[in-house]
Amino acid sequence: MRLVFVLLASLIIAPWVQPANAEQRAAANPRARVALVIGNANYQDADTPLKDPVGDARALGSALQRAGFDVDLAENLTKDELRHALDRFYGKIKPGTVALVFFGGYGIQSNRQNYLIPVDAHIWTEADVRREGMSVAAVLSELADRGPSATIAVLDASRRNPFERRYRLTAAGLAAISPNPGTLVAHAAAPSELIDDTNRGLFVEELIKQIGNADSPIRDVFNRTSLAVSQASQGGQVPWISSALGDDVPFGEKSSAFADKPEEQQTTVQTADAKSAVATDKATTSDPAKPQTSEQSAPSQNTPSNNPAPPQAANTPAPPAATDSGSSTNTTTALVARVDPDAGRVSPTGINPADATAIKALDAKLLQNPNDASTFYRRGQLYAKNGIFSRAAEDFDAAIRLNPKDPEAYNNRCWVRAMGADPKTALQDCDEALRLRPGFADAFDSRGLVHLKLSMSQSAIADYDAALKIKPNQASSLYGRGVGKLRIGKAAEGNADIAAAKAINSGIADEFASYGIR
Repeated sequence: MRLVFVLLASLIIAPWVQPANAEQRAAANPRARVALVIGNANYQDADTPLKDPVGDARALGSALQRAGFDVDLAENLTKDELRHALDRFYGKIKPGTVALVFFGGYGIQSNRQNYLIPVDAHIWTEADVRREGMSVAAVLSELADRGPSATIAVLDASRRNPFERRYRLTAAGLAAISPNPGTLVAHAAAPSELIDDTNRGLFVEELIKQIGNADSPIRDVFNRTSLAVSQASQGGQVPWISSALGDDVPFGEKSSAFADKPEEQQTTVQTADAKSAVATDKATTSDPAKPQTSEQSAPSQNTPSNNPAPPQAANTPAPPAATDSGSSTNTTTALVARVDPDAGRVSPTGINPADATAIKALDAKLLQNPNDASTFYRRGQLYAKNGIFSRAAEDFDAAIRLNPKDPEAYNNRCWVRAMGADPKTALQDCDEALRLRPGFADAFDSRGLVHLKLSMSQSAIADYDAALKIKPNQASSLYGRGVGKLRIGKAAEGNADIAAAKAINSGIADEFASYGIR
């Protein structure tokens, strides 16, 4: 009887949720949407309750309900209650369901794995984290096994906590997660970073604003949230978004309240509703807790070895084709041309003669076989090398249409889009390259440059860290990381990285200046 009583007392099911009906709708509707929203604030080992998670969870639950989700709202869960809440949530997920789980509270990483901490946890050693916490990887695996069309995991848990100081000198933040196919993972802060007290509640508040545009693709909702938080905090907090979603599944359904309004009015009303939801839900809680054309679509990216080379001197011959033993076996990656990622960049005044001759030969090949993905890819590299980014993007578009599972084509298109004005689209290409090849150092390097252009320094540093673990002597990654560290005030570390990069490639500063990064 105690277990039943505790669940009734602590697992608060929002009044708009009717479990049986939600399950019936999930079975009948391939785009059914279900969410589990958890706010943990009253930790037994903490001196005072957290001020945000419960109010934030209530506000987010309201926003998700307006977007068409069946929401279970749970507060202050012990480990047993957390397990039961998750089991009940798993049972609602049918093949084709869009499933979202949100956790606000304390999270801790151990051995590069993240754990959600229940309110009754007693943690004195790192081993206690794994025993007392709930593994995020295990939750994501359970969700994936149930065949949802899209899984969204949102972790607002990068907080300074009362546990780590017992066995660590400094808090470690959360670890980056490589999501399963069909999954998007969002952290409220960059990997290994903590949320500053001055930015409490900012992530959820901005997310609620973006959920107002319910018919937007899921990735767009979170990319816009990340950018808005970064701008609002002046770079002090940069949410980390890692996506392996296979298509542009809309986040939710448009609320009937906005269905008949002109689009510009919908945006205004939705934003106002989001703000009032946060204010109202935080105020009423009894807990102390409170809440293209190709030329235009060009985000920023560094030029790793698989990226298109920057424009080179006029007499530089076109690079020979070579195979990539690390690629998946397909016709596109088998004929990839390799270019020095740290080659010096000069201002393009036209196509150099050797490349022009090579492009004419590739034109002739495409006349004979317009479905040759590798030829489109090779020509795109040559256009990119000569600074003709719009033509390069068109060729990478064609290569991807013909071979949608080529990570190098996505990475190269990310780079050429990085030379234009649409970083969100470039981020999507980088994310897709990393979904297809999780250990792709060049895609981490490329995404680092995109994040630098977006002034998302913490995310850029995390990307460059990942690239350098795989390619320790890549000058572009060292220089980019150095710039990121300088921007967040780590002058000594930043200057050391920049010096190491210049020792490898004396022209690296000029190369980054040509990307608009100084």
